[in-house]
Amino acid sequence: KAQLASTFSLSALEHMFRICPVKAFAFAALSPSKIVQRTVSTSDEPLTIALVLGSTRVAGHAPPLLGPRVGLWLAAEIRAHGGSTPTFAVDVVDCAAERLPLLETPHFGYRRGKAPPAPESLAARLAAADGYVLLTPEYNHAPSPALLNLLNHFGSSLFSFKPSAIASYSAGQWGGVRAAHSLRAPLSELGCLPVS
Repeated sequence: KAQLASTFSLSALEHMFRICPVKAFAFAALSPSKIVQRTVSTSDEPLTIALVLGSTRVAGHAPPLLGPRVGLWLAAEIRAHGGSTPTFAVDVVDCAAERLPLLETPHFGYRRGKAPPAPESLAARLAAADGYVLLTPEYNHAPSPALLNLLNHFGSSLFSFKPSAIASYSAGQWGGVRAAHSLRAPLSELGCLPVS
């Protein structure tokens, strides 16, 4: 049986967004060069969670693929949170479908609007998200190379001050916990601290 290590909590994500009872609030954080200000909505509109699927494996292997099944389950669980009034909308970002090339020039290395179409459209989707859930398989005690490649294409300006959560899986007994642990450092560097 496959094991799933999913230590993040949907209520923790919700709490990160709805900590303030007013309609919206602004906060400032010090960055090395300037003060960065963000406005966070606390309205009743569903928040958009980018669910990033890290597996790029294709069908045809002897055991059925775990990634698509875990991804569908996780998307359904996120959408179902809140019951009749949905708390979250889900934008599924599939590393296999995005077909990002191996990193040569990151998205922020191009002038505004001059990046290739694939990273440009993905950057818009990631920027529009209110938070992130990364789903990774565990390959050799590490996260998916495709998932790390996707993260490395973009700078912290897309991810900063937004919560993230990590879900992992593997066919082994540990449920991908070593891969999940390895993702905490890059997510923290991007400014979207994991709540899981």
